[in-house]
Amino acid sequence: MLKAKDVSTNEVDLSWTASTTSGVSYILYRSQLAGTTKAAPRIIASGVTGTTYADVSANPASHYGYYLAAIDPAGLSTASNTAIATTPSAGAAIRNTVIAINAGGNAVAEAAEGSQAAFTWLADEDITGGTPTSTGAAINASLVANPAPQAVYQTNRYGAMTYAIPGFTPGGTYIVDLHFAETYWTAPGQRLFNVVINGKQVLDNYDIFASAGSEYTATVQSFYATADSTGTVTINFAAGAADNPQINGIQIGAP
Repeated sequence: MLKAKDVSTNEVDLSWTASTTSGVSYILYRSQLAGTTKAAPRIIASGVTGTTYADVSANPASHYGYYLAAIDPAGLSTASNTAIATTPSAGAAIRNTVIAINAGGNAVAEAAEGSQAAFTWLADEDITGGTPTSTGAAINASLVANPAPQAVYQTNRYGAMTYAIPGFTPGGTYIVDLHFAETYWTAPGQRLFNVVINGKQVLDNYDIFASAGSEYTATVQSFYATADSTGTVTINFAAGAADNPQINGIQIGAP
């Protein structure tokens, strides 16, 4: 019996009942779930001989299914049940936006709401690499508590790229909201990419479709970040296991 328990934004602890066959080892698989659909399983560990494993490559605010295969000395395998875990969000809702960038698009005004003053999503800037693109399709933003304007989700920049955003207080703590909407692929597992903020990996083989649950649906990943000694927040998007990275909007604010 396999069990999975989320213990942090990036870790899920797995435990299972030992096989009654001597000399077995285990292969552990993980899929990111999107409703009732799941991406192709990915091997996260092999040759495991114990009965516990800490998956520390999970992404925040993600829904996962795990299973394992026990391999006996003859090479025959037995699959386990699927264990489910959902990791919590890494950040919090932005209350005071310092800067917002419409990746791949033009400036977009956003009206004041609640404690948030009116501000403008700036036209794409502070960027090296990537290619802008857009869609005219409507984006479902109902899953996002404080969504960006439609125009932000309808444009994106894709490919290997780096945003180096200046103007912050050196050593200051900020919340980075990364806004996404998959407008090209129609199933999970087709776009998997990595994101690093100021040298710290925050997303590992991230799947926009799986997080949102469908195409043309907005989702947000939030992280705490510390501005470097020059007051810059640097966000690097790199290819993972499938296709290109993509970003629709970057919103940085005070916690």
